[in-house]
Amino acid sequence: MKVVSTFLFAASIMMTTTSAYIIPQPPSSSSKSTTCMSTSNDINKASRQSRRSMLGKSLKTTFLAVSGITLGLSHAAEEVKAERTLGTITESYNRYVPRMVKGFRYLADDVPKLIENGEYETVINEIVAEKGTTISAMKGTMRIFATAFSDSVVTQSTRELQLAALKASNSLDMLATFLKSGDKDGALDAYGQAVYFCQVYSELANSLLPLKTDPIPGPQRTAKRFKEADNSINGTF
Repeated sequence: MKVVSTFLFAASIMMTTTSAYIIPQPPSSSSKSTTCMSTSNDINKASRQSRRSMLGKSLKTTFLAVSGITLGLSHAAEEVKAERTLGTITESYNRYVPRMVKGFRYLADDVPKLIENGEYETVINEIVAEKGTTISAMKGTMRIFATAFSDSVVTQSTRELQLAALKASNSLDMLATFLKSGDKDGALDAYGQAVYFCQVYSELANSLLPLKTDPIPGPQRTAKRFKEADNSINGTF
């Protein structure tokens, strides 16, 4: 009995020990599949990151290249614009300023004498004619030359020159009106205003001319205007 009991006790211990000890099992097919999928995902992720990195570098390189081209084109456009503007001013100067200056000389030297001598009709015809006279050519060239200082957009300089030309023209029209009515004093006052605004025009234009261009002599030659005034577009000069 003791032998049987001892045998049963030993067998019980062996069974307990065997059940407590877990023998490692080789990985199943599903485990292998999971491992392969994990490895494949890692590879794909690394590949995507690499492509993103390469794409980012490529985009950065392209952006820098395009930026450089844009800056270069912008600089080139500014140089072309400056050259075109300078060429436009020079061409307009050669074409219009001589007739303008001739009108200034006529206004300064001949008109006062004609008024004093009572030759009103001669002065009136010079002013009211649309073309073909010295004064009409002067007024027309003043209007046209003012646009030489603008490109695609009208500049403040052009506006001020246009305003001076307009006020000079209006003063000449008043001069003709006074002469028609025989008002010599009124005519002389209007004449003074016309001379003044033509002088303003020449000074404004001279401040905008290229350095190597001869200044435009106004009715007062190259002297400054004979009174202080506002040069702004909304001013009265």
